[in-house]
Amino acid sequence: MIDFFSVEKYKTLKKDISSIKDVRNLIVGTRPPVSIKEIESLEKREKWKIPEALKTYYKITNGHNISWSLSRENDLVMGKSIVFSIQSAFSRTVTGYKGGKIETNLPFHCKSLDEDQKGQLDNYFLFEDIGFDRYVLINKIQSIQEPILYIYEPPFLITKLEISFEKYLENIFLKNALLNWQESFKIDNKDSDFLRDYDSKNNFSIPDHNPIKKIKNKYTFFIKETIGRLKSSNLISNLQLSEYPPLNINYIKKIHRILGFELPDEFLNFYLANNGFKLYWKFKPNTGYDSFGLIDMPPLETVFGGAHPLQTPEWDDYAIYPELWNENSMIDLPDSYRNIKKKRFFDRHLNTHQLLIEVENENIEFHYFIEGATMKINRSFDTIINVIQNSAGIEYYPELLLTEQSNFKQDIIEKIKLINNDFYI
Repeated sequence: MIDFFSVEKYKTLKKDISSIKDVRNLIVGTRPPVSIKEIESLEKREKWKIPEALKTYYKITNGHNISWSLSRENDLVMGKSIVFSIQSAFSRTVTGYKGGKIETNLPFHCKSLDEDQKGQLDNYFLFEDIGFDRYVLINKIQSIQEPILYIYEPPFLITKLEISFEKYLENIFLKNALLNWQESFKIDNKDSDFLRDYDSKNNFSIPDHNPIKKIKNKYTFFIKETIGRLKSSNLISNLQLSEYPPLNINYIKKIHRILGFELPDEFLNFYLANNGFKLYWKFKPNTGYDSFGLIDMPPLETVFGGAHPLQTPEWDDYAIYPELWNENSMIDLPDSYRNIKKKRFFDRHLNTHQLLIEVENENIEFHYFIEGATMKINRSFDTIINVIQNSAGIEYYPELLLTEQSNFKQDIIEKIKLINNDFYI
């Protein structure tokens, strides 16, 4: 039995989380309880005797919604626990994004599963949404006296949790529904060495009032050094910078699950240090130089998830390159679309001149998108990053990454040397 459990615990939880400094988007909600009559009717219809502990939960509240977020120096900390109503749990459907629109009654699992895999999932009761397309399931065949818990991760990974149902509910409250608290109860944790190392250097718990030091790597001062160089020049005006929230490790895990392989460490390290930003500047008037700089790097979750990375169960063609599908697009579809299919933004730079990436077979290739065509860039990741930083994103800088020589490239370099005399490529 779950004697410790009551609606009052939610009120206490909300008070505890709201007392944390800088916590945002806090939601703690419950629903009216389910009657014994309705539970018995569902048991008869579904031909499953619901374990007493699960019945007790639903007789207190017909599901709950707990979510919150907290930005800190090196991470975006989040909490999420959405226990489905008993009706939704039996239907095994969720609300989510499909083709850029919100839809209801979507299957919680990937549509790419075969009939045998879908049949296996019919043996599970959909209990809880724990974020990033992951769900806690209850095995109906095994759960006779006590609910037996599993985590589903797309496309088809089902892992048993070594924890009783009572202790599971208790931990939701003890851990403040923090993302990933279930990891320590999984029988087999197959995260990569890179992610385990990142986890070990970060305390993924609700922090106290002392911020945790940011992990340092060779890209840590990318933005600071770029801004510093521009500020030291008396030729620059109208300097503007906006940054996105830090990268959450769950985005990385989700991307890896969807791709089926891991992104290169140096690529991830860049986003762990700089998860997207927009920098704009221009030469001062009356200097004789008509030029400007623009770096517009979207955060990693947008690069790989479209506009709604948290909610989108499956990424489709719309999400791969969403900016090209707006009404004001200068791109003549579908011919140009074929050029950029499977490619994603790295730096949106200018409307007709952008830096794209293509990820295939665990490798990342860079491409220069120019006037509706794409040109492959045969440069190392470090070289590309150095050119972006040292040119401060001066207009048309991707031209410098192409191997061909031209007077246009030399003109760009001469402008760069006005603000960075040490520039070379």
